[in-house]
Order: sequence, then structure tokens, then C-alpha cells
Amino acid sequence: LYACAQFAPRVGISACIPEEPTHTLSHGRMWWRYAFARADRANLKLNIGTTTRRLADEFSILSGAIRVGRFPVPHEGVRCGGPKTELRKIGFFGAQRFEKGAEVLPKLIPKLLNDGYEVVLHDSGSLVHADETMGLTVLGYLPVLANEIAKCDLVILPYAALRYKMRASAILWECVASGVPTIVPANTDIGVQVQLAGTGKTFASLSTVEIYQAVKEARTDFRRIAVAAFKESGRWRESEGVERFITAMIGDEHAKGFVSRSLF
Repeated sequence: LYACAQFAPRVGISACIPEEPTHTLSHGRMWWRYAFARADRANLKLNIGTTTRRLADEFSILSGAIRVGRFPVPHEGVRCGGPKTELRKIGFFGAQRFEKGAEVLPKLIPKLLNDGYEVVLHDSGSLVHADETMGLTVLGYLPVLANEIAKCDLVILPYAALRYKMRASAILWECVASGVPTIVPANTDIGVQVQLAGTGKTFASLSTVEIYQAVKEARTDFRRIAVAAFKESGRWRESEGVERFITAMIGDEHAKGFVSRSLF
């Protein structure tokens, strides 16, 4: 944004901000406020949004006269024909690192296997070194992540709450769009989202004990959260998705052409 203000192009600029102001800089709010002020003085033609209402509100505090809205989420998931019926397969997806709870996996996964669950461990960053054993499938890079997520009955996001206070999660989006129940950290935006929709359970602290307890609660309440997840996936298709995101970014006429070329 600051670079655009310096260059001051005479064309419209559209941008989506996916992280909170302080994601990489402790003084991020100050820098964002300054960048917005410079952009306003440069009289840029801006269309800026985020993918959550909370982030839109956070940046609106810093943006002055520049409007920051909320864009639809550009994830489609996999269309499901009905709710999950039985909790058998549990998945962990994404780039496994410490802020995403990688340290709990060595103890948590064996407990799930001992209980008879099938477990899918995906690591897009190839940082986890695990061998496939009975009941455990290990996956590396996947060109279409949603296909594997949709095969699971439950997906666990063992994220650190402090790092995900306001951050969204592409893994969670794929789960919601595909009707897959989830377990996520409490006291986060994604935790509030799951609790309000009734599509899963939350854990209070990042520990094997807490997350395992959340799995037991999900098993007991599985029919209810599975039905809620299925209903939520239907609502998702009415308001989110790639075409709606592109329409919000660049307009309906351009979006239709872009989506037809990109997806088909």
C-alpha cells in the first residue's frame, strides 16, 4: 500500500488483506495507519477488503477516510450430499509448524490410533517426518487440498490461540465449505465461528490432554455437529466462493471471464 502511494498509479487498485495488522510487525498498526494516510493523500482509487468482519473492523480503525470492507472467501470446498454419519477418520492439514500445534502431534496421534480412528497427517511444508503405520496416512503436497479434507469425518486444527487470535484459516474454510466438523482453539475468531455455528468443538489450551478431550466430546455429540456442519456448507455456497470473491475484487463482468478461464 505504501509503495502504491509512492508510485500513485492512475488506475484502480484492489487488494485483500488476510492477516491482522501486527502479524509480522509489533508496531504494525502504526505502519498501517501511516500507509493508509499516504494512500489517502495520493488520492488512490482503492478497493480494499479482508476475509473476516473482525479484520475489516480492525483495519477500518486505521484506514481513516479509506473504506475497508469484507470480501467473500475464495474457497469452494467439495460439495457434500449429506452430513457425516460416523466419526471414523480424523485429519490434520496444512503446513505443520509450532504455531499450528506440531508439538502435540507425536503424543496425540498415537492416542487417536489406539482408539481405533483412521488418521490423516498432511504437511504441505514437508517438515514432519512420520512413517505410515496401521491406520495412519501421511500426505505431502496436494494440488487440491479440499478433496482429502472432504474424506475426513473430523479435522483438528491444533493452533496456538495467541497466534490465531484474529487470523482466519484456509483449512477451516475448506472444512466449512465441505461440511466437515472441526476442533479449533477457543478464544479465537475461528473458535467463535465454530461455536456459533455448532459445527465442532474447541479446546482451551494447546495440549494433548485438552485436544483429546475435545475429540471425545465431538464423538459423543457427533450427529449434532455433523448436521450443523452440513447445513453450514449450504449457507457457504450462498455467500462465499471464488466467483463472488473475484466479483468483489474486480467487478462482475471481469470476474465471470476470469473464473471461466481459471476453473474450466
